[in-house]
Amino acid sequence: MYENSNFYTLQRIADLSLSLLEKERFRYRQKATKKKPEAIDKLFDFSHINQKMEKAVEKAYKNLMKSPEKTDEHITLLNKELTKEIKNLEKEKETEFLEVKETIAIYQKHTTLGNVISVVLHEGRKPLSWYTNRIPTIKEYLDNLYKCEELGASSYNKLSDQMKKLSDEAMRMSNFFKRLDPLSSNKRGKCKKTSVQKQINGVIELFEEIAKDKDVEIQYNSVEDLYTNIIEEDLYMALTNIVENAMFWVEFSSEPLKSIEIMSYGDDDKIYIEILDNGPGISKEDLEDDILFTPGYSGKKRVSDDNGTGLGLAIAGEAIQRNNGKLEAIEAIKGACFRITLLRS
Repeated sequence: MYENSNFYTLQRIADLSLSLLEKERFRYRQKATKKKPEAIDKLFDFSHINQKMEKAVEKAYKNLMKSPEKTDEHITLLNKELTKEIKNLEKEKETEFLEVKETIAIYQKHTTLGNVISVVLHEGRKPLSWYTNRIPTIKEYLDNLYKCEELGASSYNKLSDQMKKLSDEAMRMSNFFKRLDPLSSNKRGKCKKTSVQKQINGVIELFEEIAKDKDVEIQYNSVEDLYTNIIEEDLYMALTNIVENAMFWVEFSSEPLKSIEIMSYGDDDKIYIEILDNGPGISKEDLEDDILFTPGYSGKKRVSDDNGTGLGLAIAGEAIQRNNGKLEAIEAIKGACFRITLLRS
């Protein structure tokens, strides 16, 4: 076997090098596209070609006025110039179309995940429904056996304990399905007055078991229950993606206690939700380049074989943005901090 420790060290160095290269590629693309319109807007923007064609036609008109005897020559020249511009436009739009296609492909991954969740919920609820409906009947049957003295006290107690555990697990699975429901592909409600506290508590419950397994403490501090007009599923989706991201990075914390802290507070017209973790934090370059919300970018490969989809924070940002809010990464003394700003109702 040639795959000794040196081989794996070299492999790790190669992975880190590729990760840094990927990061630089995204940073370059981010800088190169700053202050430029979105790809979808560029695809349907023909203003620059209109200006070029107008200039070409105007030039040909002036030449015709100067030398009308060379009409054929001027028209041939105009045709060549217009044909050249049209070919350039075709190449340009082809490139822009590929950019749009690439972005759509990235988001199709999330749509596929939504479809998978829909199927899991649909199929999973069938056996779950059977258990939740049958457990009370079985428990009643056990009670009757015990009353008729056909079942000893010891056996009855053991079976009752098992039935209670089964009932608790079924209820927990049912609650989990309820919390997954907003993430399914066919769920998108209407904008309505929503309790921020309720949504945050729902997301904390979703990660409760994972946090216990990974020994992560999740705290939520709120002075008052705040309300905002928002599509509930969008806020839930955004918070879920941000907390999932925090859960990943706290695993690499140098602190003895891994923690995620969520705070919500408000002023006269706005609400703020901050999610802080004590993981390794966000680099100054990533904050300055605003690269974290670029679809497809993931920094997870720097520390793990889990490359990530690079969609979580991008989806969270867009979910908040379409509700007239803002998601941003802000500087923190320790770890990472994300802030959601929403209008208060």
